[in-house]
Amino acid sequence: MEQKQQYSIIETKKNNRTLYGLQISDTSGKTYSYNCVAENKEDVEQLVNQMSSDYISPVHFADIISDFITKKALDKIALLNT
Repeated sequence: MEQKQQYSIIETKKNNRTLYGLQISDTSGKTYSYNCVAENKEDVEQLVNQMSSDYISPVHFADIISDFITKKALDKIALLNT
């Protein structure tokens, strides 16, 4: 049976606000932390659901998270322009 990466949502307090990120434990036992990914937990849950569907090489974690943040920002900009 193939081992799966483990994902958990983490909270960071910054300037009296709660920001959400994720921590990933790879199959090799190494842990990667990405703080302040989103302002709401639901967005990070969505990201975790996307990432946990299949094994992802750790070299791609930062790119996937960056793309996710960029897409969310562009979605907000598009809403402002409608």
